Amino acid sequence: MDKQKSIKVCELFKSLDNLELEKISREAIERKYVKASVIFTEGEKGDYVYIVTEGMVKTSKYSLCGKENILDIFVKGDLIDPVYVFCGDSYPYSAIALDKASVLLIRKEKLITLMEKSPAVSFLAMKTISKKLLSAYCKIQEKTNERVEQRIAKILLILFKKIGGELSFTREEIANMVGTSFETVIRFTSSIKKEKILETGKRKIKIINEQKLRLIAEGFLKSSERTNHNLSNEKKLLTYNVS
Repeated sequence: MDKQKSIKVCELFKSLDNLELEKISREAIERKYVKASVIFTEGEKGDYVYIVTEGMVKTSKYSLCGKENILDIFVKGDLIDPVYVFCGDSYPYSAIALDKASVLLIRKEKLITLMEKSPAVSFLAMKTISKKLLSAYCKIQEKTNERVEQRIAKILLILFKKIGGELSFTREEIANMVGTSFETVIRFTSSIKKEKILETGKRKIKIINEQKLRLIAEGFLKSSERTNHNLSNEKKLLTYNVS
């Protein structure tokens, strides 16, 4: 693996010159994980920040009864949330490989030193954290104000934009991202599969009609209206930012 190239792809480090990148790459530790391997666990001492260089990684929190809540999905080039760098000494969630994955570990102290020396790195770190705070706020609003089918549709659109092509997630994983039951996701995906909005299979979800799925996400198409929706509904579609 070209560590320097992998670090450069990460948005947080893209402003660094080659000399600084070389210093970081020399210290970075490469680790590989098979599917379902735990990268770190909630409560574990947080000494490193992690860059995903291959595969997909999820971050999760678990309730006292063992119910999983998937917080985010990270792909190649993503820095797994650095929020804990500023919020304490331990990881506030667990990170698990969704498939075969590779990551680079960079010591937390190195990132803090970089931020002290580089305004550009500090700005990008603040930008990353701000996005996460905004995302968390939006999720709270969605759970309060939106129907569950809207939230499922939005998650599918976000994943599609981030990963593209076919989505290799189970219905249970989608449910854990949305914060709903497995049965609810099954009912919804089965319904929109019949309407030719999705194609589904074992660990496979493919969006066929993205425009119609966006209408559902924005609340323009309720389940009782979808089979009879028309072009006038589509013209009402608001621009939905899934970033």
